[in-house]
Amino acid sequence: MLKTGAQVLWNRLPIHITRLSQIDAPNQVIYSDLEETIQGHHVIDILANVSQKLKKHEHFKTYHEQQKLHKEGVSLAAAKIEGGWTLDKYKWLPMFEHAYKNYPDMKWYIFYEADSFTFWNALNRWLNANFDSEEAWYMGSRNMYGGTYFGHGGSGVVVSHGAMKKTFGGPEGFNLDDYDDEAISNCCGDALLGVVMEKKGVKMWDERHARFQGEQTWGIRHRPQEWCEPIFTLHHLLPKEVSMLHEWEMGLIPKKPILYRDLYEKFVSAEITDLKSNWNNLADGLNIEFKALLEEFEGDAEVPKDSKGNPKVKDACRIKCEKLKECLTWRVTDKECGLATTLSLGQKEKGVTSGWMRERIERLRATKCKA
Repeated sequence: MLKTGAQVLWNRLPIHITRLSQIDAPNQVIYSDLEETIQGHHVIDILANVSQKLKKHEHFKTYHEQQKLHKEGVSLAAAKIEGGWTLDKYKWLPMFEHAYKNYPDMKWYIFYEADSFTFWNALNRWLNANFDSEEAWYMGSRNMYGGTYFGHGGSGVVVSHGAMKKTFGGPEGFNLDDYDDEAISNCCGDALLGVVMEKKGVKMWDERHARFQGEQTWGIRHRPQEWCEPIFTLHHLLPKEVSMLHEWEMGLIPKKPILYRDLYEKFVSAEITDLKSNWNNLADGLNIEFKALLEEFEGDAEVPKDSKGNPKVKDACRIKCEKLKECLTWRVTDKECGLATTLSLGQKEKGVTSGWMRERIERLRATKCKA
C-alpha cells in the first residue's frame, strides 16, 4: 500500500514503480487524491467516494481545485496549491477499508509513503518468521494522540490480516461515514487509524527497537541496544535517495536481515571524525547551558582556558562527554552544550561544532551481531 499526493505524484512515484518491479512485491496498490495512470500502474483516487459531508467541508477545497486544474491540463506540481497536507489525513481510513475490501486474503498489509523507503524482502521474512498473520497485529513507530497509540505513517505501518478483519470486517461491517466527524477533528490520518483500530479491539504493538524509522540515513540516532537489530523503513527521502538505497539493497546478500549496523557502516562511518565545525550531529539528549557548564569546570585544570581565564566551551563540552561513560557524541551551539548516548551523522549547520567519541564508537563497531 503506497500513498502519495496529486502534487508530488510524478516526482516521487516513478522510482518506486521501478523498484517494485525488481523486488518480491507481487500485490501492489497505489493511493492518491487524484486518479492517474503512471507507467502502466493505476493510481486510485481514494477520496472520490467519500461522503458529501466531507466533500463540502472547507478542507476539501484543495481537492476540488486539483480536480479542476488537472482537467484543464495544468501541472499540479507547478500550481503550488495549498492545503495538501490537511487533505492527506482523509485518505487513511478509506485506504485501509479499500485494501481489505478488495484484497481480503492478504496475510500482511504493508503501508508506506512515497517519500519513504521499505526494505520489503527483509520485512516480509521477519513478519512471516515471527508472527501469525491471523492474529491482530498493528505495527509501526509508536506515537500517541489523545491517549491512544498509533503508528506514525511516515515510518511505515504494518497490519495483519487478523487485525484488518477485526477492524474492517466483522458481522456489523464498516461504514466510513460514521467517522466523518472524527476525521475532521483529528489532527492526522495515521492517528485516526489508531483510534479506530483501538475501538475495534486492536492495539498498537509495543515496539521497543525502533525497527520502523522516521528519519533519513544521516538523521538516525543509532543506539547501542539497537546496533544488531533489523531496520525496515526510512522517511523524508528524496527520489534520488530512494534510488540509492534500492541499489545498495540489491547488492546485499539475499535473505540476510538489514541491521542498524549495516546502515551505519554504509552511510555514516566514513564521515565520522573527532570534530567538525559548522556541523550538527544531533547530540541533544542532555543540553547544558554555558553558564552551568563553565561553573562546573571553573576550577578544573584539565580544561583549557581562554584569555580571560574562563574554561573554553568546546573543550569543556568534550570533556563533559568524556566523563560520562555512555556518551558518544557532543555538540556546541551558540548557547549550550549538547550530549548524547546515541550516534548520528547529522548535517551542515553554520555556527555549530560537533564531536564524536571515536574510541567508544570503535568498540561499538566491534560488536558481533548474531544475525
